[in-house]
Amino acid sequence: MMKFLKLNLKNFMPFYGDGHEIKFPTDEYKNILLVHGYNTYGKTSLLRSLRWALYGHVNDKFDREISYLDLLNRTSAKEGNYKFEVVLDFQAYDSVYQITRNVSSKESISNPISNNDFIAKSWFKKDGDVLTDEEAEHEINMIAPEPVSRFFLFDGELLKEYEHLLEEDSEVGKKVKEKVILEMWLKY
Repeated sequence: MMKFLKLNLKNFMPFYGDGHEIKFPTDEYKNILLVHGYNTYGKTSLLRSLRWALYGHVNDKFDREISYLDLLNRTSAKEGNYKFEVVLDFQAYDSVYQITRNVSSKESISNPISNNDFIAKSWFKKDGDVLTDEEAEHEINMIAPEPVSRFFLFDGELLKEYEHLLEEDSEVGKKVKEKVILEMWLKY
């Protein structure tokens, strides 16, 4: 079982600057966190930050990958600061993990216009020990395979899509099930 512990955001989407920290409830019985608010206030961006931390990329509602420029806070970019970061702490199977991902523009680029103008770095720790990229990917796939993450990291605004996935004998549901099984089979 996976439990989110803490999320730190720096210049990620609408979260400008430092100091954006969420501590998740960890009580055995009172551990639900509901996020609500007006449209465009960052609810979906929080979900995207979790996905980006776990998987290194984020897709929009049309399943297109979101560029680094669109993940970067706009105010920060206007100030010439092209660096953003997400740090996620979580617990799973009696271990504590920390994933840090950050992106910054290359030194030779003063005004980045594409993902090629950035350098992405990531660090994965398990119980304080740094893992290789391969070890980290294996751990994530064992704990929270990306194809099934849509069921535990879902955006309420897309609830209609999830209802279609759960319909008995729906074509979309069959495709998702086949894709999840195939991807899990290929990875192991």
